[in-house]
Amino acid sequence: MKNLKFSKIKSKNLKLINFLRTIKEKNFLINKSFQNTPWIHFKDPRFVFHTIEISKKIIGLVVIIKFKNHDHLQFLYITQKYRSQGIGYKVIEDLLNKKRFTTVHVYKNLSNKVIKFYQKNGFKLSNLREKNLMLKNWISRCNNYNLETFKKKKLLYWTKQK
Repeated sequence: MKNLKFSKIKSKNLKLINFLRTIKEKNFLINKSFQNTPWIHFKDPRFVFHTIEISKKIIGLVVIIKFKNHDHLQFLYITQKYRSQGIGYKVIEDLLNKKRFTTVHVYKNLSNKVIKFYQKNGFKLSNLREKNLMLKNWISRCNNYNLETFKKKKLLYWTKQK
């Protein structure tokens, strides 16, 4: 896509605030507020926030958590008008470290299109019983953080093929 650019978000500026105000979809309303996720983690250095821009206009947001051994795609939002144009693929290709193990959680109430998008881009849907040690550790970490995680969300993962 022409003029597509990813920029790290360094501050909660007016351009970002104005973009958040444009989000109207029910499933993403909670993410508009700086009092909610992902913004409550803004000062945490493991969380890397990016805008997705076309011609200097924000059309989406990406938040990646960088752990020692893997990346976790914590939040991906692309304005409805720009979906299905290969932008999500570019996010995965350009912003996620494909040399590392990578995870993403998808709320169960979201469309199956979301799961299919990740699968089309190399992610596998977890049954939460895989033998992969990194995956087992991630599942355990998530459950230790919040036992409700996998009641509300599905886990997808990407790992380098042998």
